[in-house]
Amino acid sequence: MQVEALNASRDIFNTTLQSKEEEIDKLQKSIAEEFVPKEKYEALLERLKENFVPREDFEDLQIQLQQECENHAETQAALQNITDQLSDSLDRIKAMEDDVMSKKANFKAARDDLKQQLTEAHARNNLLQSKMNEQAMVQEQQQDEILSLRQQIADLQHRQQSQSQRYKQQLRESEVEKQQEAYLQRMMASMDGKPKKRLK
Repeated sequence: MQVEALNASRDIFNTTLQSKEEEIDKLQKSIAEEFVPKEKYEALLERLKENFVPREDFEDLQIQLQQECENHAETQAALQNITDQLSDSLDRIKAMEDDVMSKKANFKAARDDLKQQLTEAHARNNLLQSKMNEQAMVQEQQQDEILSLRQQIADLQHRQQSQSQRYKQQLRESEVEKQQEAYLQRMMASMDGKPKKRLK
């Protein structure tokens, strides 16, 4: 855009310069042909000085303009190079963003799946904990029952031992009584001279 503006300015300047040069030629012919008065001639020269520039300045300006055009072309090339690099960078950034979005989606899916697995694991753990608590209660009840049965067995064994001891005592006492009775019968039989029936 800057080159186009400079070119347009140069064209306008060349057109204006050509027009002024043609006007100068006309004025010079008019001066030569008509021999205008000195005051008018000096006024015309002053007018020319005010409206025109020296040719050396114009040529210097053209050289500067050419240099500006060359500098602008170099700047334009550098800008195009930077634009290409920027486009490549934007493409890489877009690719990286797409990759990040894809990884983010995969991560979210994996996270949701893991959360689902954790939820199911917690549910199973709660169920197992509930069953374990029930089993613990049942085991405690069974343990209480076992202790109660052991106590009952111990009581029965104690009663059995007591009854067995009483029975043995009774047997011993009965045997002693039978022996005493037999002894008394023998004594009485020997005193009476005839045997008597043994008491059962």
